[in-house]
Amino acid sequence: MKAADNVYIELQKHLDKQAVGFPATKSGVEIRILKELFTPEQAGLALHISYQPKSALDIHNQVKDAGISLEKIRSLLKEMERNGAICSTLKNARSMRPGLMIGMDIQQSAWSAASGAATA
Repeated sequence: MKAADNVYIELQKHLDKQAVGFPATKSGVEIRILKELFTPEQAGLALHISYQPKSALDIHNQVKDAGISLEKIRSLLKEMERNGAICSTLKNARSMRPGLMIGMDIQQSAWSAASGAATA
């Protein structure tokens, strides 16, 4: 693996600790899947998300020492959700709560539900 793959290796380990798990393989296919789902920046942010939904503000509080603005976090979360890398739930009409759902069959996401569009 390349040094650039480190964030994806860390994400695979993080995902493997979640409810569904995401084990490493000899072939490295899990890293290729993560590269398809996440940019390196998104993968780094996903390290601070679990299957239990959190608000963007909660995530921001975890990573604020990294100098990432709340708006940037919201933007990354929306991109990740649109790409199918994460799923969000609605806490109320104004509060999306993203969570990692790799390996789970999600019918419709909160970002899409809020905008009135269904996802596959």
